[in-house]
Amino acid sequence: MALGLLGAHSIRAHIEKQKQLFFRILCRTSPGDICSQLFTHRLFQGLNNSPRLLGFIPDILSILNTYDLGTYLDQFLLTGLFPPKFAWKKICTCVIHNREETMWRDRLDLCSDFRLFRGCHWQLREYPLWTIARTNPGCLSSVKFLTSVCCRRASEENDTCHRCPQPRSIDVEHMLFHCPTTSTKISIAKFFDDIGALSVPLLTLLRGCSKDDMLAYMLGKIDSNFCECLDVDLFPNYLSLCYALIRSLPYDI
Repeated sequence: MALGLLGAHSIRAHIEKQKQLFFRILCRTSPGDICSQLFTHRLFQGLNNSPRLLGFIPDILSILNTYDLGTYLDQFLLTGLFPPKFAWKKICTCVIHNREETMWRDRLDLCSDFRLFRGCHWQLREYPLWTIARTNPGCLSSVKFLTSVCCRRASEENDTCHRCPQPRSIDVEHMLFHCPTTSTKISIAKFFDDIGALSVPLLTLLRGCSKDDMLAYMLGKIDSNFCECLDVDLFPNYLSLCYALIRSLPYDI
């Protein structure tokens, strides 16, 4: 969750990116330099699977294979050409991000604890609420609370609500939409009235979506449909309404 909220890659990915960038420097070194000759010698040792070879060359060959960048190595061996600095950096950044995002999504899919978080945040980039809080410090407390709710673990299977005998998976979802002991229908009706005063298209979107999507929108999900319904300047006002509704639920979230 932490990496997902920050939109950050793993330390391993950062190290591998630096090795890729250093590899380009070695490939672009003048062929007459001793450094280039030594690099070429050890590179061919690595390509011939020398069992005594350790260090950078085996690492970079493995990295190039992991990220499907072997064609650039083949091009270098055949022609001596290699992409320029900015082109290679862009290539490396793209393939690393794609792989990290795929692995991150796989981890989310494997664990049911991340069900609520997965519905709110599905791309490996900074959580949109933090971006809003950076430009609107006044809504920082609302952002912190909504983010903490989004990151809550789902309840154990067959767990029941402490206020009613009904089963629950996600506390806030149950209390907001299903628990008969709460008076959230009145709160949701007022929430819709306030949303309508803020943006009629947004009210239409929230009324027309599923309960899962509605909760995700309340906790920070921002997609193209949402952006079309609400002006960026009104985001802090919207977050305040979501904060007030979820904070009013009759238990400690």
